[in-house]
Amino acid sequence: IMLYDQIKTLYPDIQDIDFTLRDDGAGAYIEKWHAPFNRPSKKDLDSVISIIESNKSIKAIKVIAEAKILKIAPMYKQNNMLAQGLDALVKNDMATMDKLKVVWGRINSIRNYSNSLEENIRAGRTVDITVGWPE
Repeated sequence: IMLYDQIKTLYPDIQDIDFTLRDDGAGAYIEKWHAPFNRPSKKDLDSVISIIESNKSIKAIKVIAEAKILKIAPMYKQNNMLAQGLDALVKNDMATMDKLKVVWGRINSIRNYSNSLEENIRAGRTVDITVGWPE
């Protein structure tokens, strides 16, 4: 994990101009600090490592979920389904609604699984994000 990421996670509002990092070969360190916040200690920086790792895992989960959902229904189909659903609702066309519910059920099962994985990661549990996905 890069020092830059640790600082940006610890101080989300900090600007790049507020600090300068340097690496002379022994590892990165803060060379200059002009931020209106206290210069972070090693303990402060280490405290955000798990947050950074969790955020990376959550981003990976979202990428997997998006790919699986788009495989079921690309965006143009999702937009068409929305229009068809509204039209069917207005016309009380339950046959169309039932067809759309099947596809929505598949998409929703992926969304629910994704949410479950994210909750487990936020709770500090170890999960394998590559298995168990509904198809």
